[in-house]
Amino acid sequence: MRLCGQRSSSGYMKMITFKSSLLASVVCLFFSACTSTRTSYYFKELKKDTSIKVFVDSNLDVRIHPTDVISVLISSLDRSEDLLFNTQAYIGGVTGGYTSSASSYIVDDKGNIQMHKLGAMHVEGMTLKEFKQKLEKDLEPYLLDPIATVGFANHKITVMGQVGRSQLLAITGDRLSIIEALILCGDVTVNANMKNVLIIREKDNIKQFKYVNLENPSFIDSSWYYLHDNDIVYVTPDFKKLRQEGYRSDIQQNIGLFTSIISLAFILITLTK
Repeated sequence: MRLCGQRSSSGYMKMITFKSSLLASVVCLFFSACTSTRTSYYFKELKKDTSIKVFVDSNLDVRIHPTDVISVLISSLDRSEDLLFNTQAYIGGVTGGYTSSASSYIVDDKGNIQMHKLGAMHVEGMTLKEFKQKLEKDLEPYLLDPIATVGFANHKITVMGQVGRSQLLAITGDRLSIIEALILCGDVTVNANMKNVLIIREKDNIKQFKYVNLENPSFIDSSWYYLHDNDIVYVTPDFKKLRQEGYRSDIQQNIGLFTSIISLAFILITLTK
């Protein structure tokens, strides 16, 4: 009879322990699920089948200025002549040799660059497209079917804040949109405030601060949609989301600790009995 009573008591305590652990788990799941965060995403306020007029700025194409660094890669049907214009890099190994890569040219204070065979070229005020066309035309007496690939080597923007990875991004061409920049940085995080993305721009020695709403598609028709050299993009955090995430994390940790203590107490009681 004593053995039967002990088994009955042991089974009863095990049942209590199981029910208590189950109840604590249900409570934990309840608190973790009851806190919801507000979803944010691009073009959230976009109406279906909408057309948006794109902002057009005659000064959108970047002009070459003194102190700019221009990268130039020349290719033609005569590879040996191409090497005279391009930087030569040695590739080692049994089948190694010389290969060409883009050369960099600094625009002097007079707006000129110095190129092999062409001498001084005045490039200040040109767009990259205009410079490419002029360069290819000037190279025709020296190369067969010359093709020039040109870009800026010193233009950059800074992206930071609630993004996948903060970094400096090079702007080699005429333009880079804010969406392209964010995607290149791993896109925004779940805690980003899409309605308040800050762009800091310097113009005529004056810092301009502009908040854009990426949920509203109207920002496309804005002079801030395409970024400029030395722009800083700061994706601000949504503090409400951060607080909710912090509360939920604290609740889960506390419930987990409470569950562990209760389970341990019942196990000790069971072993004692």
